[in-house]
Amino acid sequence: MANKSTATSRAKTNEKGIFRQAGEIIGSIGFHIVNGKDKVVGVVSDEYNIVKRAIKKKLAKKKTTSGSKTKKVSKKASPKKAAKKSVQKVKKITKKVSPVKKKG
Repeated sequence: MANKSTATSRAKTNEKGIFRQAGEIIGSIGFHIVNGKDKVVGVVSDEYNIVKRAIKKKLAKKKTTSGSKTKKVSKKASPKKAAKKSVQKVKKITKKVSPVKKKG
C-alpha cells in the first residue's frame, strides 16, 4: 500500500493544481485586458489629435474670412421717450391724542 500512495502523490505534484491553473488564467486575462486598453488609448489619442487639428483649421478659416468683410452701417435708433417718474404718496403723520382724564 505504501507504493500506491507514493505513486499517486508524485502524480499530483507533477499536475498543476486547480488554484494554480485559475491563477494562470486570471493572469492571462489581465494581460489581454492591459494590451487591449493600450490599443484603445492609442487609437483614441490619435483620433483626438486629428479632430483637434481639424477644429483649429476651421477656426483659422473663419477668422480670416470675417475680418475681410466690410461692416454695414447701422441705422440710428429713434429717440426713446423719457420714462415717467412714479409719484410718491405722502403719508400723513397723525399724532394719537390720549383721552383727557376727569378728576373727580
